[in-house]
Amino acid sequence: MKKVILSFLALSTIAITSCSDDDNVIIPVVSTHAKTVSDINLDGVIAPVSYTFDRSGNSSVSFGGQTTRIKMAKELSSALKVSTNTEVQLDNMYADGTGFDEAGLDTSGKKLRNKSGASLDFFDGEVEGVAIKTYFDNLIKGQVDNVFVNWTTTAASGIAGQITDGSSTRYVNAKGIENNQVFAKGLIGALQLDQALNGYMSKVVNDDNATVSDNHTTMEHHFDEAYGYLMNSEDDAFFSKYLTKVDSNPNFTGIESEIGQAFRIARQAIVDQKYAVRDQAIEVLRYQVSKAVAVRTIHYLQAGKAQIAPSTMGGAFHDLSEGMGFVYSLRFLRKSDVTDTYFTKAEVDGFLADMEAGNGLWDVTSATLDGICNDIAAKFDFTMAQAAL
Repeated sequence: MKKVILSFLALSTIAITSCSDDDNVIIPVVSTHAKTVSDINLDGVIAPVSYTFDRSGNSSVSFGGQTTRIKMAKELSSALKVSTNTEVQLDNMYADGTGFDEAGLDTSGKKLRNKSGASLDFFDGEVEGVAIKTYFDNLIKGQVDNVFVNWTTTAASGIAGQITDGSSTRYVNAKGIENNQVFAKGLIGALQLDQALNGYMSKVVNDDNATVSDNHTTMEHHFDEAYGYLMNSEDDAFFSKYLTKVDSNPNFTGIESEIGQAFRIARQAIVDQKYAVRDQAIEVLRYQVSKAVAVRTIHYLQAGKAQIAPSTMGGAFHDLSEGMGFVYSLRFLRKSDVTDTYFTKAEVDGFLADMEAGNGLWDVTSATLDGICNDIAAKFDFTMAQAAL
């Protein structure tokens, strides 16, 4: 039986639970559907100006494991562009957490594959959770078997190889897709979003917030780990990098600040044991983070569409490949009422199938891309044109 943990805002601070041998379910209580920080009833909670929380003069914040995995994902994404790497080497980096150049990563005990599509809420132990991991396995295999072996071949419709656009050279499969870009952007969803929105933000509802170990409670630590996946900008990579880019769109200015503030409010509410405030802030986070990813998905699909021409196909393929990775990440977005994902597997699979049909990006039409973008925007409160900037 599928295991689900559903975190809901209680108008009271009492969560009613029901458990059996194979279920771990929090019975739904009323949600306020908070979408912005202004929707939160702060109830006296005063958040700090930065994500800094101390106990007895020492930091109580810890998300080292998230920093490690982001570094691993960044190095693996780069390794997918080195044609001398073997499938075994790349698989080891993804599945076993070994083969990295940066000191300390190989001995960290952290891995990427086991955390891909692994949230208890939706994917852990499920058929789809296995399929998600296999999806990334196949991207690695396809890069080695199809792209690396054609590294010096000139790409054409139905032929993998290299394609030059200005000063940049892209390496694509037979459908014009940069596997490495799909891998990197898809991992934003399967790893960062799923672990944060569908994993740690759900765990905190049942966590111990009284016992202090290693200078933090379990609830504090799990929430910090969600923060570490999404707001850790140490390497300017993955979600935090693209959140900044979304914030630079004048139609979405302030979204980065909104997300940062909601994180701080939720964490302070945990310290203050104001759990209704915590849950409202989590609703805001789920909505705003999901919105940011949806915006960036449309941006890349529209940027690619604008470059579809014989002289700029390399640039078009690059943006469209990034867009495909973001499309894959849509599966992991979480509604602000926290009961379900924004996009079903069938919807995401359908978007990707439309882009890969025939000879893939060599054949994709503006109408197809606009249709996908409009379907994405319809889930939120913005238009395709607003997100395209």
